[in-house]
Amino acid sequence: MIIGPIIVLALHVLVPLLFIVALWRGDYNSKLSWLASVLGYGAYIIYLFLFGAGWGWVSYYIRVAVLVAFLCVVYVSFRRTFRAGVPRWRRPGSLGGWASLSVKALLAVLFAWSTVVAAQGFGYGELRAAQLSFPLGEGIWHVAHGGDSLALNYHNPDRAQRFALDIVKLNAAGTRLRGVPFRSGKVRGLRKRDPEPMRG
Repeated sequence: MIIGPIIVLALHVLVPLLFIVALWRGDYNSKLSWLASVLGYGAYIIYLFLFGAGWGWVSYYIRVAVLVAFLCVVYVSFRRTFRAGVPRWRRPGSLGGWASLSVKALLAVLFAWSTVVAAQGFGYGELRAAQLSFPLGEGIWHVAHGGDSLALNYHNPDRAQRFALDIVKLNAAGTRLRGVPFRSGKVRGLRKRDPEPMRG
């Protein structure tokens, strides 16, 4: 049970922090090398900001802090790199340099493509949305899984669960409340504008 939160913490916080520190400390030999770092790291961070399902474990507000920190470091590293007068392009001087450049380019393409695919899940095509009363009462709630794409909603491939939602209540720190399970259930049997309680 503890492994899941540790993995979420690593993917949502530790990896972005490593990318932010790498960009902060980076000494780039060309503008293209700097741009590859920004695009590679940025694509990952933006994907997590928009579609990361584990923010309820670590704090939904850290999501904003990570993005703001990344944008600040982009600005600082941009000024440092472009003031240094580095050329637009210079061949990496080693195999490690080529490998680093390739990995960053791969990250940029992979997570930019994943962001586009996941964003398509915010709608349901030609289907009209039903107007429902929220069944869970007061408080701050986070949809951990929901939408018409596997990236947003792991229920989606199952036709019977296509419209299922996993909803988590957040406390003042932006984390899920104690005693409220991460997978809190699915919205079933609700009529339009009917505040019938959720059944799991």
